[in-house]
Amino acid sequence: MKISIFLFKKLLFSAKSSFLFKVTNIITILSLAFGVASLNIVLSSINGFENSIYDKLSKLNGKSQVNYLFEDEFNPQEIDIEYSFDGIEYIEKQSLVKYKNVSQNIIITGLPNNDFKNFEIFNQINDVNINKNSVFIGSALAKKLDVSVGDEIALFNSDRLKNISLSERFIFLEVKHIFSSGINEYDDRQIFTTIDTLQEFFNLKSFISGWILFKETNKEIEYPLYEIKIDEKYSILFEWINAQKLPIFFIFSLIAVVSFFGLFSSISILYDERKKHFAIMKSYGTPNKVLSTIFVLQSIFLCLLGSLLGIFFSYLVIFLQEKYRFIAIDENIYFVNYLPMEFSFFNSLLIIVLSILISFLISSISLTSFFKININEVLKN
Repeated sequence: MKISIFLFKKLLFSAKSSFLFKVTNIITILSLAFGVASLNIVLSSINGFENSIYDKLSKLNGKSQVNYLFEDEFNPQEIDIEYSFDGIEYIEKQSLVKYKNVSQNIIITGLPNNDFKNFEIFNQINDVNINKNSVFIGSALAKKLDVSVGDEIALFNSDRLKNISLSERFIFLEVKHIFSSGINEYDDRQIFTTIDTLQEFFNLKSFISGWILFKETNKEIEYPLYEIKIDEKYSILFEWINAQKLPIFFIFSLIAVVSFFGLFSSISILYDERKKHFAIMKSYGTPNKVLSTIFVLQSIFLCLLGSLLGIFFSYLVIFLQEKYRFIAIDENIYFVNYLPMEFSFFNSLLIIVLSILISFLISSISLTSFFKININEVLKN
């Protein structure tokens, strides 16, 4: 192995190497760096986008929700199980809101007064301003209804609409806050009020829809309760993200793999330039294993150098993107206003290892022509 390394250094870094050989090595390194950087940036974008969406939805809905299997609303005191987890009681109902001549179907969520602070969109709300007649609506819904803070909207109870003689079929709620989550569909349909308001208006007494959990619980949820996690609640969205992974990864993997074929050129030029040297060494009994190791070392060296350069370049791009966010995207479509990226040391290491394996495979294939060398013909020429 020592003699192979010695010969590798002499042949690869020789001052007598042709200009074409040196330029080919530089181009090979740069093409490998570009392929590796492209693949790593794409993987970082996919992971960053998925994690950002998950994090954003978790701040809006909690990491999971615990509900009752048989009823939409239930009295937790009547459930014959022991439950103890750190969650926020909530009620969720579908209803109708109206302001002047504009109405909209919505989902209204009721929360305890002191628990609004657990939601990021309510960070600026003072608990003192939250009362029984308060309602918080999304910016898209506020624009559609043309309401402002301080206006009163009517909330209708769909269970009582059939009996128009009941005066309790609707209540007026004052808009205390207009929030913006960055997700247009969420801001268009979701509104919030206190849990006491909904329990009284929908005649639910002490009933709740379940609990919102902001921390992952290690305890198993007992039957008849069940837990629905955020990726299950928005399964269509995450399925869409996963569906994009394979084609994007495949395309950029091809770009990375194609860049490896530059190694063929570098190995071929090394073979053509040093063919006579190899023939002389073979005539003196140098084993094929020693000579073939030179090609393998050259391939691995160029690949490792190109991969490390590509990983460094991708890290630089990811760092600058996360700091300055120069790649912007439409928040109404993608739920975030910039392309999030998340650098992964594991993915980077995996790419380097795979690159070395591919380079070894390419150099091994190239050796088939080397073993066919005819010493007499080479030395004769």
